[in-house]
Amino acid sequence: MHSVSLSIENATSNPKEHFDALCNTLPLQTHAKFTPMGRRSFFPLDKQLLRHVSSFYSVVSENAPSDYSDLSHEVESGSYKSEYNLIEKYGFPQQYLGDGTYGTTYQFAMPNSKSYYAVKHMDKTVTPSLKTDMVLWEYHITRKLSSKFVAKSIDVLMNAQKPEMIIVQDYAKGVDLYIALFKERPSFFDVKYSERVTKKVIEALSHCHENGIFHNDIKPENIMLDYETNNVKLVDFGLAANLEARATPRRIEIVMSSGTDGLKDHKTSLKYPHCTSFHNDRTLHRMGMAKDMFALGNLAFYLLTSDWLWDYSNLNDDFYSDFVRSGHLRAMTAYLRKLKGEELQRVKFFVPILERMVDTNDGTRLTFPELIRSTWYNSIA
Repeated sequence: MHSVSLSIENATSNPKEHFDALCNTLPLQTHAKFTPMGRRSFFPLDKQLLRHVSSFYSVVSENAPSDYSDLSHEVESGSYKSEYNLIEKYGFPQQYLGDGTYGTTYQFAMPNSKSYYAVKHMDKTVTPSLKTDMVLWEYHITRKLSSKFVAKSIDVLMNAQKPEMIIVQDYAKGVDLYIALFKERPSFFDVKYSERVTKKVIEALSHCHENGIFHNDIKPENIMLDYETNNVKLVDFGLAANLEARATPRRIEIVMSSGTDGLKDHKTSLKYPHCTSFHNDRTLHRMGMAKDMFALGNLAFYLLTSDWLWDYSNLNDDFYSDFVRSGHLRAMTAYLRKLKGEELQRVKFFVPILERMVDTNDGTRLTFPELIRSTWYNSIA
């Protein structure tokens, strides 16, 4: 689905007036379009859809509790509802940004404003596994992690008539790494450039870990790259978890099985206690960081090559099963044949690090402290 811009001539700075003006330019109803995940798209916009989009109201106050349980209680009790709706607070949909497991994200902006917001729309009828507490959790932890590495959540809105929710975040400039890799491929052909981006992702993940959170769904689509600064921001914390959360068998199974196939080892799909070597731990700390490391290793290879180490991390995948049996990364071997000179030596330097990053035994996998102390990491300019 392509990005779509929305504009209107003679726009007023008053949202209510702009709403009426825009309504007058729109057809009553158009043929509905759906996102790749099956959600009704906010484009093309018509009168009925615009009124639906304006039917979301904030359920968290500006001084929302910092404690998650207090925040959850505030929302469940319905003690707060904003006077202004989504359109009145954050403007109008400008562009489609992307589709994720739990929601579709759009760029919103007020009329005549260059201040943008990332608005993620979630529909429980399309994603029955989506729970209100999951949305509140993402809102809570991204406020906690807010920094140059993480886009801050601003608001949570609900629709009183339909099981739909919206989370509003600061807009992260740039594009996700999946798009960046193809739009700016000449830059990524430079091994040193790819390494620098990887290092920034490591710094961002380390920031999360230092604040007690592991992301649990590291992939190109969840990392934004700002072309101007080459800084990265992590987005979509819907599967993130607290490193110090109590490691019950049920919680371990949920955490280990979640995420994207190919970016988690094959044991994560097994039942407790076989899904992790850390099944006897009291908290999720070691297994959570190890899971982020496996995904990070796959991402690092992808940034170097625009290809994956394997398609699926299960034993039916030839490249993956070969690595499980022999420790041989066939995709890396093929990539090395394309290199020469300094770049060849540089990537060879990285190979033993990568092999430990994607060790299929999370008990012996490279840890983040080991990675950050490594000569390879510290040699990245």
